Amino acid sequence: MPATGRPSPEERRRASRTVRRHARDGDDAAELLAMLGLDHADAPPSEPRRPHSRLTADELRELLAPFAAERTGSR
Repeated sequence: MPATGRPSPEERRRASRTVRRHARDGDDAAELLAMLGLDHADAPPSEPRRPHSRLTADELRELLAPFAAERTGSR
């Protein structure tokens, strides 16, 4: 978990995928997501990437954001 105390987008996606995988039904999934503070407004888990496929601009920003924050925070 980042220093902000909030889960990163990747942690949120992993938690959502795990809940959906193990929930008995939609109501169970909704209850578990609510308990974790993840609501249905969160983006659904992304599909697995094909090898050598191109990143979208949003995916690239998300990928590089932790490094950028670390670099700007160290100055």
